[in-house]
Amino acid sequence: MEKGTIIELKKEEKLKTDETVIKCSARLRGEKTEWKTYIKHIDFYHSYYKAVIEDDESIFNVIVGHTDEYNWIALPTKEVSCPLSSFTNVDWNCDHLAGLIGVKEATSIATAIAYIDKNKNIFRK
Repeated sequence: MEKGTIIELKKEEKLKTDETVIKCSARLRGEKTEWKTYIKHIDFYHSYYKAVIEDDESIFNVIVGHTDEYNWIALPTKEVSCPLSSFTNVDWNCDHLAGLIGVKEATSIATAIAYIDKNKNIFRK
């Protein structure tokens, strides 16, 4: 399995719909592929948040949270749940998720989770 990588982890622009756009890349079928991932919506709760993350092929409803012992993600519509490393560890999270949902999807989600974690104070406003 080839690792997904971030080519750029920054907010490109705020769109009218208030979505955030981030750039992703991964090696898919032997070729480096780039695409945009959109963070469409986030609701924060005490120890977790719900988000809608979208790339050019899929929409993901994710629930991401933490306990005293570990971080976790659930994708209810895909019937998948698993532990995560630190939220900013894109490589580990991508590798772990890719075995469950595919490299491109895992890269989109892991990159979005890292971006949300690094910018959570902005998103909470």
